[in-house]
Amino acid sequence: MLKLNQSTSLSTLSSYQDARETGRLSEEPQMKSNPFDDSAYIISDDSAPCVIPTKCVGIEDRDTDNSFRHKSFKLFSLRLSTKKKWLLLASIVIIIILVVALAVDEGRKKSNGSKRPVKQTGLAPVYLGSEYNNLALFYQDEGGDLRYDQTLEDGSWKQGNHLGINDAIEKTPIAVITYYDFCQVYYISTAGLLTSISTSYSQSIPISTQWGDFGFNTSTLPVLKSPSTAISMFIDSHIPGVDTLHLFIGDESGSVQEYFTPVGLSSAGPWVTGFTFSNATGSAGVGTSYDNTTEENVLIVATVQSDSLIHLWSKIEPDGANNPSDAPKGGWASGQTVDYGIAPNTSLCTADAVYYQSTDDHIYGSALQTEGTFPFLDGTFLVSDASLPSTKIACTNAAPYSQGGARLFFQTSAGDIVECSRNTLEAQWNVTTLPTA
Repeated sequence: MLKLNQSTSLSTLSSYQDARETGRLSEEPQMKSNPFDDSAYIISDDSAPCVIPTKCVGIEDRDTDNSFRHKSFKLFSLRLSTKKKWLLLASIVIIIILVVALAVDEGRKKSNGSKRPVKQTGLAPVYLGSEYNNLALFYQDEGGDLRYDQTLEDGSWKQGNHLGINDAIEKTPIAVITYYDFCQVYYISTAGLLTSISTSYSQSIPISTQWGDFGFNTSTLPVLKSPSTAISMFIDSHIPGVDTLHLFIGDESGSVQEYFTPVGLSSAGPWVTGFTFSNATGSAGVGTSYDNTTEENVLIVATVQSDSLIHLWSKIEPDGANNPSDAPKGGWASGQTVDYGIAPNTSLCTADAVYYQSTDDHIYGSALQTEGTFPFLDGTFLVSDASLPSTKIACTNAAPYSQGGARLFFQTSAGDIVECSRNTLEAQWNVTTLPTA
């Protein structure tokens, strides 16, 4: 509809009406962009007089309209982005809370010591005296520290303290030895070094809680940095005044390497390189046995070959040839090789038998016979069908300084540490779950 004002002439009105009647006016007159300036309107009649407005309705106005819509879209986008920003901020806050909670929990584990053993932990038993009921078992807990359980006078197990270790690799292999009133625990550090920590103890009281870098050998040694690294050691003390620590461990080349070191608080020295078991897998178990019941002291080593066979080695050390300074680097005789279907990275230990884990994750043993010229394995027997896959296996004789029976340790599928013990090779196993809950 045409809007009238004081400046609208009658001829203009008449032209407008004629245009509507003849159809030459296609649409209602459009108002200028400036709604407050009503001095002129555009009529689609070319002949109709028109006062040119300050700003025409055309492309420029359409651009302005598009610009308005663009600004509206940007405003909508800004609102949507703000919502997303709040969601993102909330997510970040939740993540921070979870990270802090995990850090606090991890700190609590490390400060208080988690009591649960980590699955596939290293295991290392050692007698703390001459009595059957004075045995300690070392393992790694879920917090990464090392701790131990210890037997009481009645033979039952009690959980002991943690050692304060914070640089051991997860599932580190562990070895432990005692010498006089010192207990020394070996493990693999995150730097790939065989590292030790020691304490003094009394045979009649629990192990001291004061652990530190002292003892009869604190030298570090580069080794294979792996949870399944082979490790075993013992002290040969059959010659009075000449005590030697024998170490067998997976080295950086992937083989099993023998080392010596003299034992004594005043003569602790560096490791002396011995024999290299080049066909042995350094990332599987190694079991050692020392038979001093005969005139000739026989050292026995069981290794895992790369083709998953158990290989026996033996060495005779007559009196006077046990000092690392003049000990021969060879002298090892290659013995029996057997195929028992062992797991490729099985742990090994030796006592009255060589114990291993099979490919079906069961624990088996094979009686170790030392009679005759060379030691040999005689048949197999099942120990447990409920062991944790890739569990470490550790064992010791049934009693200190004895050659019969065994006390065998491994983890169940639930991660509990179990002891299977018997006094003779023919006896039934007594099974005990250690208090590591």
